Amino acid sequence: MKNKYKNAEEFIKEFKKSSLFLPQMSILIKSGELADITKKKLKEYGINPDHQGYYKNSQFLELSQQFKAETRKKIGSLYSVIPPANLKGFDFIPDNKAKSYAFRKLLLLTFSEKFQQETMLLRKNYKIPEAGFKTNQDMDKKWEPPISKSRFEQFIKDIHNLFQKYRIRLPLGAEVAYIVIKTNRQIITKHLEATKPIICSIAFERLQLLLPDPYFALNSYFSVIASAEPVSKKQLISHINKNWPKIKKDMNKHFGQSALSQNFKRDFLIYSYHKSGKNDQEIQGLLRQYGFKNVSAVQIRKIISRLKKRIRFLEKL
Repeated sequence: MKNKYKNAEEFIKEFKKSSLFLPQMSILIKSGELADITKKKLKEYGINPDHQGYYKNSQFLELSQQFKAETRKKIGSLYSVIPPANLKGFDFIPDNKAKSYAFRKLLLLTFSEKFQQETMLLRKNYKIPEAGFKTNQDMDKKWEPPISKSRFEQFIKDIHNLFQKYRIRLPLGAEVAYIVIKTNRQIITKHLEATKPIICSIAFERLQLLLPDPYFALNSYFSVIASAEPVSKKQLISHINKNWPKIKKDMNKHFGQSALSQNFKRDFLIYSYHKSGKNDQEIQGLLRQYGFKNVSAVQIRKIISRLKKRIRFLEKL
């Protein structure tokens, strides 16, 4: 490595290759919270070339110290920003995959010890590994002895009853997959990303009374729109607009609706890291990886407390 540089660009490039350019510095620059290091920034820091126009390696330390000082002034300790390596393997669903209310509800219940205990007990009763089978192929090979038809029908009922208990309205295939196959949040998403909410104008429980077969195909849907005769689009929209308060009330009752979060992704991240043992400062740094800036320690503690209450509420539905 050279020890002197004729221009600022070369000097900055080599500084960023050195051990004094910490991963946290890169994070703050990429997130936009601090400006990138430029010739102008060097002047602000009082780092100038010598009388021959050269920058030197000996100025790397001063540049690092000046950057840390700016960080302390604007953000806080540089070491509260966690390097990207700490995020390896973190399991989170992007916003566009977590719009379904039922899906977000299931994600929160993955933090519930009560729900997890009941899930594992159900698996144990049917000789499924505690974490589920790795794949469908793994299940075919290892699920011994082969489950009988009557036993399988009871298995399906027990799965359905578990999800009904927590008022989680999902397609039956997604419920079964969650119990049988080893899941992480990406796998859950794969099964649910095609799920769409359906407007309900008749309470699902009342509709079930009209069905001769309790395992009628409609059980795979959240809810339905029922019509006694053909109607036009205009008539249907008019009916929905006129009866919306009742429709909304029916849906809320059917889904066990309750407030989850206005910013589900941020709050879920905070609670995930809290459960994994991160402190408030570490969580603040980790949030920057996802574009959440200026979330105070006080906010983090309030969010953790709020989610604890919501999970307890979901357990009692």
